[in-house]
Amino acid sequence: MKNLESIDLEKLAKNLKIRMTPQRRAIINILIASEDHPTVEDIYYRIQKINPEIGIATVYRNVALLEKYGVIYKLEIDYQNKSRYEIADIYSMHEHLIDSDTGEIIEFSLKKDEIEEIYKKIGDKLGYNVIHHKLQLFGRKKNRLFSHKKNVFVRNK
Repeated sequence: MKNLESIDLEKLAKNLKIRMTPQRRAIINILIASEDHPTVEDIYYRIQKINPEIGIATVYRNVALLEKYGVIYKLEIDYQNKSRYEIADIYSMHEHLIDSDTGEIIEFSLKKDEIEEIYKKIGDKLGYNVIHHKLQLFGRKKNRLFSHKKNVFVRNK
């Protein structure tokens, strides 16, 4: 995996033909340092600790622009109705397993040829060439008897 801390932000901006503003630099650095997948609001609160002059609208605008240019990746978790973000690292292909009870996001990797074989089989069966994929798995931890999110008893089969 590429060391994300070594990303040359100025070179990245030049290649994308965008200015690397202090706000964009702050957002990218927050995402590089994140061990979770923050929402825009999370990014905003973290930026406030560094530079309280950056407003929420600025964060929303710049997150949208950085996503448009492929610098960051939006992870939409359907049942949470909130987008979460991570740095788009083309050197580290990974997928996500979302714990349905806690909302925890677990990253996992498959070998590129394994995942491509699965998608090719599906595409062939349905008569399509798969050109893009987005895999999100949702699950409940085995042997968990209590759902923390819903505050209800859960019986796993």
